Amino acid sequence: MPFIIGARAFRIVYGFDRITLWFDRADIPIVRKLLRPHCRVLKLKVRQMLKNPLWKLKMRVFQPSQEFFRVLQQALGASVRVLVTYVEITRDILARNQSDIPLLLAEFLAAATVPRLHLPSVQRSHDIYYYNYRSDEHGKRRTHVPLVYADMPSKLARKGVPVRRNIPDTAPRCLHNEWRCSGSAAIGVLGIASIADLLGFDFVAFFARHMPFRKLPASRTALGQMLPGKREVNPDTCRKRARAFVANATRDDGHFVLHNAVRAAPSKFASRLESMTLEEWLSNAIEKGSNSMPD
Repeated sequence: MPFIIGARAFRIVYGFDRITLWFDRADIPIVRKLLRPHCRVLKLKVRQMLKNPLWKLKMRVFQPSQEFFRVLQQALGASVRVLVTYVEITRDILARNQSDIPLLLAEFLAAATVPRLHLPSVQRSHDIYYYNYRSDEHGKRRTHVPLVYADMPSKLARKGVPVRRNIPDTAPRCLHNEWRCSGSAAIGVLGIASIADLLGFDFVAFFARHMPFRKLPASRTALGQMLPGKREVNPDTCRKRARAFVANATRDDGHFVLHNAVRAAPSKFASRLESMTLEEWLSNAIEKGSNSMPD
């Protein structure tokens, strides 16, 4: 999915970074060599699932192409039961000009929200910004972990590019947005319960619903007027409110994080912000060029 904004070129790539599947038999009717060309890494292990002996074969697949699911679905037919227990739903934004990637990261943090989950503030670990804790106090994976980073190349299979198993360190970086989901029940709520669901998954609709972009008012004065406080105040007071709002949600690394700001604001604040499609956000990010806001 290419986009041209002014003299800049971008490509949006969707896919699954990692998937874990379980099968109800130890030997599925397909040999590994038929699947291997359609993913970066494929791991199979014969073992019974803990506390559920129905599931006897575990498959972990990394960066599969759509062809992977077509081949697998055709081979399995209706006779083999499948359980999806882990997915990483991914959107990569590739830029022709690598200097645009840090800008996109800053603008992503300044516009992305997670409206349907009561998540903690965004935290950074090893250049990855997590919108939820990765695990609970017992070390168990959290059900939903959205994240974003911009210091690695895209590994996803994409149209016109063969599956790449060896990606050099010098490969261009991308803006990598990912939603990790653990547990078959939670994954089922997202609309994934079979190989067919993986094959026909609507990535665009998923990210638009679960991690939408929102836009702050164009000026600090307008933003201040939306924030709590007395209504009949002068513009200077509005701008002061806006500066405090932005400062409170700006991390030590200089990034303003809208998700953090919305968490601290009244519940209806986010719904009053202008929503943006991916295309609108990308265009706004490039035209804006920074997180500065005029008075």
